[in-house]
Amino acid sequence: MEKAIALQSISREHELDRKTCSQLMNGIRSNGDKRKIKEALLAFWQNDLQKQIDAEERLLLPFLARHHFNDQYLALLQREQNTIRVLAQRLSIHDDGYYLYETFVNLVQQHISFVDDVLVHKMEKDIPEKELAQLHWA
Repeated sequence: MEKAIALQSISREHELDRKTCSQLMNGIRSNGDKRKIKEALLAFWQNDLQKQIDAEERLLLPFLARHHFNDQYLALLQREQNTIRVLAQRLSIHDDGYYLYETFVNLVQQHISFVDDVLVHKMEKDIPEKELAQLHWA
């Protein structure tokens, strides 16, 4: 079965995010210029990731709740979203350096994997294609 359009969009966004995370992690692990890494992390958050997290909260969570998705999955999704937001806020106001940068990128990668490997897979398996088509990913 081919993925629903909304799930394809989510997966495409996540593929780009994985590449960005990999590039960021390379800079972090090579002790690159902290200022440049921080700027790149903030740009990633402000230009891409924040919009995706907002869309997950606005579209994906209610959709999953309507389809009686496992409450533990929904709670984990919300915790990850909240933690990513807190770390992004901390990035902009503190200079904690490489540890915070690596923690942020690791959590984003973990979040992407959870959404793609667990939620999307379970959605494809458990939710009829006609209903998946009602998820309008923006």
